[in-house]
Amino acid sequence: MTRTPQGFVDWCRANPTDNLEPGASWDQKCGSLVFRAGGFSTSAPSAYLMALATEGYGHHLYTEDEIPFDEIPGGWFVYFDKAGPNNGHIGMVSSPGRFLSANWRVSDFGSGLGTMPIADYAAISDRFMGASPYFINSTLAGVSEVASLDTKTIGKKRMSALIRNYDTSVGLVTEDGELVPLHSVNEMEALKATGIVGDFVQMSDGNVWNTLTAITARKIAQRSTVDPAVIASAIAPLLVSAVIAGLNDSGAELTQAQVEQAAETAIRKVFADAAS
Repeated sequence: MTRTPQGFVDWCRANPTDNLEPGASWDQKCGSLVFRAGGFSTSAPSAYLMALATEGYGHHLYTEDEIPFDEIPGGWFVYFDKAGPNNGHIGMVSSPGRFLSANWRVSDFGSGLGTMPIADYAAISDRFMGASPYFINSTLAGVSEVASLDTKTIGKKRMSALIRNYDTSVGLVTEDGELVPLHSVNEMEALKATGIVGDFVQMSDGNVWNTLTAITARKIAQRSTVDPAVIASAIAPLLVSAVIAGLNDSGAELTQAQVEQAAETAIRKVFADAAS
């Protein structure tokens, strides 16, 4: 189970140096810090790939135009692009406009560990990729995407479809293919009742997943990522829910991990065939 945002902060205060290397600085270990301080079970080799994996699961990274830095909710994560797959930066929003991370510029929590303004880091030749309550496909305990956003933020996008996954979770898909997870159908009805979310047009599951896949592939391509393995890895998780739903109807028994691996292999083969 993940920690709460306060639990994340408390863990950092209790570990001013790397807990796996006593006395060692946290600098250059931002992703590892988030993984350990948050109590997460899934990670990725770099902060940049963590951002791609988060988008790959259908979780939108909100830009500064969508949510100003000083309005990003506490407990959310901010992602920065620092020149490619093996780099990047990540930290947790700890107070309005500030984030807690592992980097050599800070020391108020420990060695290479502390807080600084999000705007200051974004200005240090690092491209701000966006903010999200999700670290890949999980949030800190008690953190919710829709509940944390105010009316003016959600109101910028008209929700176009309600989808239900094989595990009974639900979400709203915007007109441009971005997924906003919901905790229950009741949450969606409540948002409609308050006027935050308007009426939506029901789309077939096939159209929803095609849209999500196309949007994700386009975003990755826009970052000049041409590695078929990276693109396939980001897109594959989007197909898992639909595939497992079909398998359940057919009586076949495969785990989510098996389906995701098969989907990734198939997508990679499609890219290879298209390039030949």
